[in-house]
Amino acid sequence: MNLRLANISDLPKLKAVYGNIIDNMNRNNISIWDDIYPCEFFSDDIENNRLYLLVEEHDIIVAAFALCESNAGEGYVKWENTHSKALYLDRLGVNVDYSRQGIGSMMLKHAIMLTKQKNALVHPARQQRKGAVAAALSDQNRVILAKFKK
Repeated sequence: MNLRLANISDLPKLKAVYGNIIDNMNRNNISIWDDIYPCEFFSDDIENNRLYLLVEEHDIIVAAFALCESNAGEGYVKWENTHSKALYLDRLGVNVDYSRQGIGSMMLKHAIMLTKQKNALVHPARQQRKGAVAAALSDQNRVILAKFKK
């Protein structure tokens, strides 16, 4: 598997993968994403080089996330140095065909590695759970993680 930046030609496949994720979430009564979010943000994410894809052979999209410089929930994260650069993990999704294989944990680790490479902060209050490292997540991702940890 290969982690890479998304490009505009990935958009149709990416929207199809997230459509399946949203359908699966709705079947499990996790109704935080819809026809608008997150898919309508992907073009802007791609244009701004902040959307990362984990792809398998033949460019099959396994998972994706965006590393954003701001987030609606950023006021809830307390940083020791408020002037330091921070990145926020957004729109993390795993292709439903790859569920329960540790891909989400792998993507969190990739996000933290990229954050450090960009000289941004990883929240010091991160948690270790089953080998996964949870960094500063948006409110929406926290809801998802809480539902799946049950």
